[in-house]
Amino acid sequence: MRTCLALAAAGLLIAGAATAQDAARSRVFTVRGEVSSMTPLIGGYTVELAAAGGMRETAQIASDGRFEVRSSREGPQELRIVGPGGAVVHQETVMVNGAHPYLAIHLPDQGSASRAAGSPGTVSIQ
Repeated sequence: MRTCLALAAAGLLIAGAATAQDAARSRVFTVRGEVSSMTPLIGGYTVELAAAGGMRETAQIASDGRFEVRSSREGPQELRIVGPGGAVVHQETVMVNGAHPYLAIHLPDQGSASRAAGSPGTVSIQ
């Protein structure tokens, strides 16, 4: 009888640990950030964040460049800046971790030669 109780207790501890690990992996965060650019981002620019195989979360970029994505998961995310016509103007992979992630995105000057498709900008997480 004691052996059965001990095995049941051990099973519950293992199941609880596995559930806690799954909960930690699926934590949802509000990601805040700011986009800076030499040219103003006026007229319907958005930020999109998506985990591999996950739902894409979208937020409007305010006139001061700030944004807030309310339902982002922890881990690597694909970040895209989308212009008013639907064209992707910037794309990066970022790592979302911690309880209060903040993304600072610096876009290169649109008139420069480095603005070619696929040219990376700078993304930092504080």
